[in-house]
Amino acid sequence: MTTDAHVHHDDELFGNGQADGGRLLRSIAGDPWDNPLLTRGSITHRVFSDVGSAPYTVMAVFVLGTVQPAVGQALDQHEPLMNGARSRSIGTVFLRMRHSYEIAFGILLGKTAEERITAVHTLRELHRVIQGRMPDGSRYHAWQRDVWAYAWLGIFMGIIEAYDFARGFTSDRERFDAIAGCIEVGKLFGVAGIPETQPEFEAYWDNFVHNEAASNAAVQYIMEQVGPDILKPAKAQWIPQPVWAVITLPMRRVFRVGVVATFPAAIKTKVGFRETRVDRVEAAIHRRFWRVVPKRATEYAGQSAFRVLTTVGRPAWKGAFSEQKLAERRASLGERS
Repeated sequence: MTTDAHVHHDDELFGNGQADGGRLLRSIAGDPWDNPLLTRGSITHRVFSDVGSAPYTVMAVFVLGTVQPAVGQALDQHEPLMNGARSRSIGTVFLRMRHSYEIAFGILLGKTAEERITAVHTLRELHRVIQGRMPDGSRYHAWQRDVWAYAWLGIFMGIIEAYDFARGFTSDRERFDAIAGCIEVGKLFGVAGIPETQPEFEAYWDNFVHNEAASNAAVQYIMEQVGPDILKPAKAQWIPQPVWAVITLPMRRVFRVGVVATFPAAIKTKVGFRETRVDRVEAAIHRRFWRVVPKRATEYAGQSAFRVLTTVGRPAWKGAFSEQKLAERRASLGERS
């Protein structure tokens, strides 16, 4: 093993005092989910529960969470769907997306404290071995302060913008309460450094959009899924690509609406997305539809679906990314738990 195959718990690399995640939750006094920003019924909880905005988060979460150079580099080097020859099965991609959603959303929607804590632990431990070097030779690690913060920033702002588009916040105060809640969620798995006052946060987000964000190979791979070259299921590789493009048109149109609704203009430019008049008209139709659907209905649907998943099904932290699987993953890479 080379040195880069091991996690380095040093301040130079991580840039914070939380390099070791073993005691993160125990270091928070009391029950972190008693925080008014995170309790059931809080705007943060409602945003995470809402199924009406969920379709529009897909592109936002995966692109906005990947446009920071170190995050893109990490995905290109470590994510099985993106490195090497890249996955050619959309089923594999969707399964990976589902697992990511289950873990992230389980932090708030988990039925029991044990489920929520397990989701936090799983999310952090998944990234323990994500490290390497940038093209300029500098080291990166997923837990590094800015890398960890920018990745979570892009992800939760994708969720916030999708909710604002489809469901709408009642005021600027409610919107920032949701953002503040997402910042608190990030603290549970070690994110640090995201400003907590509205003016400072807006400046931080603006700097990310205009100065930190950049397109990269991983981003372009994700953006390909809104176009006619969208991946096919493993058992449908025989379908001609033009035919598959027609079959997937409704889904791809939803993806495009999500990009129109959630990407800042500067990000659209950086990733090469050209917004059309048809896109804007279609987005307006989607928005008008969801604005007349009662929020309580879509929030309840989301909470119920997640409850069924954790009660009847096997969420990611019990299956693909169980503690046993994570330990096997660490062992295969020479890691110690």
